[in-house]
Amino acid sequence: MQHFMSGAVALRLVATGAALALVFLARDSEACSCAGPRETLLSPTRVDDVPLNAKVRVEAPPSTAGGGGASKIVLRVHGGKTVDVTARVGKQGSVDLHELTPSGGLAPSTQYEVAVIDPSAHPSTTVIGTFKTGTATDTTAPSLDSINLPPPAASGKVMMLTSCSTSGPRVHFESVSSVDPGRPNAQLLYGVWLGDASGKIDTTKPPVRILPAWQKTLTVGHASLCSVHDFPFPSTAFAWLGVAAIDEAGNRSAVKTFRIDVKAVTVP
Repeated sequence: MQHFMSGAVALRLVATGAALALVFLARDSEACSCAGPRETLLSPTRVDDVPLNAKVRVEAPPSTAGGGGASKIVLRVHGGKTVDVTARVGKQGSVDLHELTPSGGLAPSTQYEVAVIDPSAHPSTTVIGTFKTGTATDTTAPSLDSINLPPPAASGKVMMLTSCSTSGPRVHFESVSSVDPGRPNAQLLYGVWLGDASGKIDTTKPPVRILPAWQKTLTVGHASLCSVHDFPFPSTAFAWLGVAAIDEAGNRSAVKTFRIDVKAVTVP
């Protein structure tokens, strides 16, 4: 979960039984401010053994090409030619998720870079990440070994409130741990699906969100004004979430399912 100490007072909501208590945390003289979303390489980045069938995933504002803008995201060999890719763009909260699949795969033991080209900017090309391939493809699914909701005493209600905080439901998963067999340096992301009223998770459809974990935690929902990852929680009393680990090649683990009390994880 992203927390920001800003504006006047930062507060913490602490669950005590069914009640929520406000606890003073700190003051900060800086006003709440957020930089606009920018192109960010989610994976793979700064890895030296990327599989040859890897996909490139980039978050970008809707103004980036594929979302209707003038700038363009490209994959290219370091210092060399641009790679032909098949691009798929999907919504990811207030940003777009660009998934680039290299036509014919990647070359072995090769340095690549992901860049944003904007003819109206100076310089017109900005490299947002690099990676190097290994020598093999990856067809083995990762395993999601651990992911937990807070204990019942907290029930998901322990939240940081600041002048940047937003209202609405959010789920903060803890102890997130996953591995990719044979690839200790794999960069794993986490797909989050929203189930129907009966709890069915349809994994034949793309996940609603693909998110990175941070220090073994994963937050689903719009935690602050600076967060770009809101989530379409239903207005019903309960929601079903499915979570799976996804590797660079798109292989995914088995899905773990959680029944969420929407009211219990909602900040008023």
